[in-house]
Amino acid sequence: LPISATRHSTMASSEKSTAQVFASTSAFLCDLWGADKVLRFLAYAAKIAASRMELREGTSARVDGIRKLGGAVSDARTVMRFFGTIDAIAALLTNNQTDPVLRRISDLQAASMVVYHPLEHFCWAAWCAPKWITTKAERVNDLSRYSCIAWLAYILLEFASQHRRLKLLQRALERSRKDGTLTEEERVKIQQQQRRIHLEALVSAANLPLAVHWSVKRPFLGEATVGVLGVVGAIVGGYLKATG
Repeated sequence: LPISATRHSTMASSEKSTAQVFASTSAFLCDLWGADKVLRFLAYAAKIAASRMELREGTSARVDGIRKLGGAVSDARTVMRFFGTIDAIAALLTNNQTDPVLRRISDLQAASMVVYHPLEHFCWAAWCAPKWITTKAERVNDLSRYSCIAWLAYILLEFASQHRRLKLLQRALERSRKDGTLTEEERVKIQQQQRRIHLEALVSAANLPLAVHWSVKRPFLGEATVGVLGVVGAIVGGYLKATG
């Protein structure tokens, strides 16, 4: 090909690649749960930044500003979860798990979210509008802890679900080695599913200490530690969402 034709072909390919990147990024960010992963990253990264800045320069307007910005992002995530209760009820009513163990776990997880979401949103509204919702602050804090206990239950059940799914996949692989019922392509897909479940377990492992931290009367994790755990969960969760 002439140099000019090659150049035009390269430019067209580059423009197409750029368009694909923007299209996939737009689809990810416009998806509710995809956007939540990005906001989670920003909210928890703000905690890390505020903690490090405070170590260097002490309490300052800049540190306070970073914390307020992170708090605003966290509020946005809470608002985005307003319809979580409906999702949880729908999950209870439309559980299509064929494995009886996974079906029971899924039902219990959905039930935990039916508890979590209303409590979280009531507490958020009480903190935002204390003159409208006159529940005592101590009571609101207790309800917030109860919502986190429900989240903690969900995470523990998620570990059980991950263990069960890995066990079922491993059984399928072992059967295929004995009787050759799976094709090579099917075996590769099972191995990919196993890797995804391990990444899901990493997200659960990052969320677990956060749930415990907010479930007790005296939270025990430092701001930077909370930020790191949150960022890890956001990055891995975002990767799973983007590649799902």
